[in-house]
Amino acid sequence: MSAVIKNNIHKVKNELNPYLHNNRISLFLDLVEQKIHLERSLIALGILPILAIYLIIGWGNDFVCNLIGILYPVYASLSAIQSPGKYDDRHLLIYWIVYSLLGCIEYFGYSLFNSLFFYWLAKCIFLVWFMKSGSRMIIRRFIQNTAVLNDVQDEHIIETDYHAPPIADFGYSGGEMTEEYRDKFESWEATDDGEYSMKVMFADGGLPTDYELNNINSVTMTPNGKYVIIGQSQGPSQIWDTINGQLVSSMQGITIHSSKVTLACDGTLLVGLASDSFDSQSNILQIWDFNTGKSIELPYQIKCTTFTLSNNSNCLIMAGNQKYGHGISVGIFDLNNLELMKEIKSDTNQSYDSTPSFITLTPDECYAIVGCPSGLTTNYVVFHLITQQELIQPPIITIDSDPQCSIVLNNEQMLTGTINGQIILWNIPSCQRIQTLNDNRQNAHRDKIKDLKFSPDCSCFVTISVDGTAKVWDTNSKEVISKLIGHEREITCACISTNQLVVTGSKDQNICLWYLQSGQIASTIHVGMTPLHIYMAAHNQTIVAIGEKDGQRQLLMLRVVFEQR
Repeated sequence: MSAVIKNNIHKVKNELNPYLHNNRISLFLDLVEQKIHLERSLIALGILPILAIYLIIGWGNDFVCNLIGILYPVYASLSAIQSPGKYDDRHLLIYWIVYSLLGCIEYFGYSLFNSLFFYWLAKCIFLVWFMKSGSRMIIRRFIQNTAVLNDVQDEHIIETDYHAPPIADFGYSGGEMTEEYRDKFESWEATDDGEYSMKVMFADGGLPTDYELNNINSVTMTPNGKYVIIGQSQGPSQIWDTINGQLVSSMQGITIHSSKVTLACDGTLLVGLASDSFDSQSNILQIWDFNTGKSIELPYQIKCTTFTLSNNSNCLIMAGNQKYGHGISVGIFDLNNLELMKEIKSDTNQSYDSTPSFITLTPDECYAIVGCPSGLTTNYVVFHLITQQELIQPPIITIDSDPQCSIVLNNEQMLTGTINGQIILWNIPSCQRIQTLNDNRQNAHRDKIKDLKFSPDCSCFVTISVDGTAKVWDTNSKEVISKLIGHEREITCACISTNQLVVTGSKDQNICLWYLQSGQIASTIHVGMTPLHIYMAAHNQTIVAIGEKDGQRQLLMLRVVFEQR
């Protein structure tokens, strides 16, 4: 009996975790966790029963129920007003119609409803469900078939005159840029014999998309850096030219919460995660054919919470929670044949406390490392992909870090940055710590490490921290090459170019270009928003970033100019 109860508790925690992470209240929940030393999922599990009891027997339970049913919808409605997309408008309009209808009925029969013991609890549960998915069910089943709303939907979706992007110009030929591309956009090396400057490619800072400007979720670039593909909260994925900043193509069909978009199968496919409702986490696998721009219909719906590509980009390695129990699964999906080749499940008696949000592979593709956040720590679970067993007990290591703050050094070693500024080197097969990297016998950074990024040739890597500094490290010696000091606030993202330059973005709303070897600033530009993710194109002439301001995300492109002295 206790095992069944424990199993159900873990199942509920896994259901709650997507709503308690990566949203607008995450910072508040992080603070609460630090103060009371309890996971946010456990806090929620404690609050929900108390709230349920209060809605049954508490004084003013009708007011509390209606307050719950109005707070988030009001906030969502105000956000929807600012976006030109119509899907969220329809969903919220239906919610408010049903909410008002219930209010009218209760006005005439208040005494009856108030005498029903569980009515206010039942109404609260109904309103939460209806806000989450009920209104969309009505849209899908009853409204989308009407001619009027089909016209509205067609107005929102770009499905006409699709132009297939130039896949041959993506830079997949032998893994190198084509000679024609090199001739037209010659890359230059970083030297001290000139000056760098950065210029925003658009007057308003962001890209003028056909949809709302505040819904960019993910960015991926072609190998030669000429094109960038974006995933949006609402609307199809789009391909943009990084040289002239023009829209090349849009995938056909509406997509909600498109995330982790990436190119596969030598650029012929676009893979990403999407959602079937406006508030749900992106966990449904979606694949587009680049030649037609249309979504490929899979034999069955595939759900996962994170994925990565194999070295040849023909296979997808996915991770997610098991449907039953509280273990996790890793699957290998063949993108050419659209079939699941292999699935490895962890023992359901092993608990990882949350949903996988990070996965990476060793260079030989023998091991998959899955990161499961648990409060202020991350459980890294190692799956041996070569095993013939379907059910295993994978080794695990728990580190005080964010899941994505890790990079694989080689087939046996991994580096992880911690919340107290340490960089830990650990063994992948055994999940044992090897050493802690230091800078002059001190921690790598004075505060939390936000991310680690390799250079294109993996000869060095950069670490960024809340302390406002970034450091470049030699991969072989594990020694500091240079310190990048100049930002006034926390550094949020960084990348290393192919020509010995480092790009960083910070909460001071500046993007800085640095010389890798000396650590000196080459150029700085104020962009008026906080960069969250940043990339340097392979030709080193364009910087692409996702910026956030007032809770709104948009795509930012900067032209990098080098003038010889």
